[in-house]
Amino acid sequence: MKLLYVTDIHGIVWKYNKILQISSSLKPDVVINGGDMLPFKGNLLEQDKFITGFLDEYFAKFESMEIYHLGLLGNDDLRIFDDLFQNTCDKYSYVANIAQTRFQIEGSEYEFIGMNWVSDLPFGLKDRARKDTLDFELPKQIGKQYLSTPNGFKRLEDWFSYVENLPTIEEEIRHLVKPTVMSNTIYIFHNPPANLNLDVTHDNKKVALKQNIIFLKNF
Repeated sequence: MKLLYVTDIHGIVWKYNKILQISSSLKPDVVINGGDMLPFKGNLLEQDKFITGFLDEYFAKFESMEIYHLGLLGNDDLRIFDDLFQNTCDKYSYVANIAQTRFQIEGSEYEFIGMNWVSDLPFGLKDRARKDTLDFELPKQIGKQYLSTPNGFKRLEDWFSYVENLPTIEEEIRHLVKPTVMSNTIYIFHNPPANLNLDVTHDNKKVALKQNIIFLKNF
């Protein structure tokens, strides 16, 4: 299986078009977008227009090429548009929202499990923010903290108290859907794992990347 992985495109159209061009040329079996898919400049409350406009047409092109597109929204994508994103993905048989769920490609032994909760950052939007663990030290905040709502942004007067009543990343992972066969499962997390040992497994072995995995960075 050939995979193309991208992330943090932030609604930049030329980057999406580049991904489409590469997909058309290299013909991967699966394109994975790891989050922060929507524009983060301008009025964030209009991210829905990008979903119903650009992304809907974008997904249709992957459908026509019969290339799977698996994606999830990230911490810069407003949570109030999760249902709209889900409904847009559901229009296509080759497109899936993998946030907090499992997806297996027909005829493949591999399955994908996604999660888009993130450990708290100093930035204002807290829609998907959590403490990493119970003893996680929250970062010093920049500016005000808020959540998205259908009526606009809601100011959080005391984020430090509010987050204490939310599940931690550790708890979210514990309750995440379980894989059918762990050795055949690929996890897609928007949040980098703790301590940033991205190429180390739970038993301290280095991951050997195969040539059929394509990474795009700094493009």
